[in-house]
Amino acid sequence: MIRLIATRIAVSIPVLFIMTILTFFLASLVPGDAATQILGQDATPERIAQLNADLGLDRPVIVQYFDWLAGVFRGDLGTSLFSGEPVTRLLEQRFWPTFWLATFAALVSAVIGVTFGVVAAVRGGWIARVLDGLGMFGISLPNFWIALLLIVLFAGTLGILPAVGYTNPADDLGEFAAHMVLPVTAMSFAGVALIAKQTRESMAEALSRDFMRFMQANGFPRRVLIVKYGLRYAAIPVLATISATFVNHIGGTVTLESVFAIPGLGSMVARGTTNHDLANIQGAVLLFTAVILLVNILTDVVYTILNPKVRASA
Repeated sequence: MIRLIATRIAVSIPVLFIMTILTFFLASLVPGDAATQILGQDATPERIAQLNADLGLDRPVIVQYFDWLAGVFRGDLGTSLFSGEPVTRLLEQRFWPTFWLATFAALVSAVIGVTFGVVAAVRGGWIARVLDGLGMFGISLPNFWIALLLIVLFAGTLGILPAVGYTNPADDLGEFAAHMVLPVTAMSFAGVALIAKQTRESMAEALSRDFMRFMQANGFPRRVLIVKYGLRYAAIPVLATISATFVNHIGGTVTLESVFAIPGLGSMVARGTTNHDLANIQGAVLLFTAVILLVNILTDVVYTILNPKVRASA
């Protein structure tokens, strides 16, 4: 197990490095510059050129990248060009809203998706067809469109939930929960559909296995077969889907946090891209990538625990 974790970490380090390179150079290709965003469109070319020089943005991109990378090894992720705050402090403030949003959405997707998938596999018939239809509906709709519909219905028409904003759970747990309902619901639609589909297929395969038929013929209760043996058999592919869903949720925060005005990493990336604030973009993407790699490592560990063949060779 230790060898497995060490191997995954060794593989993750180059991936993290490559992501920082791609992010830096792709962000530098976005039209415009930070100086123009700071000074405004009416600023003279001379003032813009002077501010770019003051900020070090007139240097070659490769030089700027290696300066940033050297700072990373010193624990310095740079300073936001607009707020003047250290990026590390901004990441500390914005990590938790994104973490709660993605985690709760993944939990909701897993619980509802597994439940729907098991019911569809066990019952079959029209229930399975209805759930398949709902699954396609959930996958095909973009989460920001679902978010807007939820805001119109529950915040505008019914007025029972707040439309935008975020409350720290340490300050007011009730307000925190109320502000989480709509974004978590919007983010969970596609996750529920994907997990339900995978659970249904895996559970149906498990129920068709010879050992399951043998135990059912020998009087094992159907509930025991489903919960104790069927779910265990289906756990590995379902776990992989849940892990992929969490990763998708991490990426989905870029859109949804902007829609719901949540001060997280996603909105930090969106605003940083608009303002050409490269330090903010790099810091947020670095943390995003680290979290995703950590989730993948944890998934591999759990997969190894669940799969005896892999566990024996680990």
